[in-house]
Amino acid sequence: MGNPRQSRRDFLKLAMAMGGACTLGGVSKYASASGKKPLVLGGLQGTNCIAFSLIDKFMPDYAIEYKQFNTVADITTATVQGEIHAAQIIYTALVSLASNKVPITAVSGQVNGGSDIVIRNDIDLTVDDWAAFKAMTATLKQEGKPFKIGSFFGSVQDIELRLQLLKYGIDPLKDVDILNVPYPGMDQALYRGDVDAVVPVQPFGVEIELEKHGKHFAYPYDQAAGNLTNMIMVSQRSMRENYPMVVDLAKGMYELTEFLKTPSGTKAWAAAALKYSNVSRVAIDLTIKQLIPDYRMPMDKMLALSRAMFDSGFIKNDMNRADFSKYVSYKPLHDATKLSFTKLGA
Repeated sequence: MGNPRQSRRDFLKLAMAMGGACTLGGVSKYASASGKKPLVLGGLQGTNCIAFSLIDKFMPDYAIEYKQFNTVADITTATVQGEIHAAQIIYTALVSLASNKVPITAVSGQVNGGSDIVIRNDIDLTVDDWAAFKAMTATLKQEGKPFKIGSFFGSVQDIELRLQLLKYGIDPLKDVDILNVPYPGMDQALYRGDVDAVVPVQPFGVEIELEKHGKHFAYPYDQAAGNLTNMIMVSQRSMRENYPMVVDLAKGMYELTEFLKTPSGTKAWAAAALKYSNVSRVAIDLTIKQLIPDYRMPMDKMLALSRAMFDSGFIKNDMNRADFSKYVSYKPLHDATKLSFTKLGA
């Protein structure tokens, strides 16, 4: 399942490598025959991430090219080197990049939710019964057979899990055995019995349940970091040299997240997910029902995520509000929407 210490080192190396990849280039090589301003956007793979590709509807003055990336490392490198104008990444990646002083700035939320705790079919637990879950894990620990949870180390779901366990009096380092399992391997790990539970991002969770390889136990949002998942970042150079574009992007994100909450937005979102992935329509529809579009960036929740990552050894610096605020700007959203900084999450 992977060495926990090695996985933590790999996660730290990722952000440190990004800190060295800061020779920022321009994006002027992208030209538009239509006369519109060129805008190159990047997104990670996943149903929640793909929603970013629909922003062209709300940025009519731009000729938008949307690129998908396989890893946070690739998309961050593309952003800081100026190969793309803006990128969608996960909040834990933002924390790691900020901890390592990578010159990026978060300018908008995107889509939250999409986490799930899925247990083996033969485990007799009622949905959301954390008292029974705690009793079960305590018994297994006493018997020398700790409850095993497959979690992708350093992911949003991983940190949500750790915070959720602590919320209900379960020490994630002592009372259970958390094993590093990437999302694509969770289905088989659960089905084979290598683990007792997994914490996937969607659509991996709904696919496990559709295959009847596991069943839903809880959503890990009842903790200080809530349901944070994705946000939009730009390079700090773009903030300095192309701020009007960043404001237009923030305005587009505000309008996009509101659109995604409508029936027509949901339909367009599902169509985009089908276009960019090989996930079934049933799984996509079930996934979208669990996702919450949100342009806000709640600072208190981001700081809770940061503290949990520090406590778990995924970042080296315990950042306070002042430290973290250097990598988050509410000004583009404020200038685009006239909403107060407080309403935007500051």
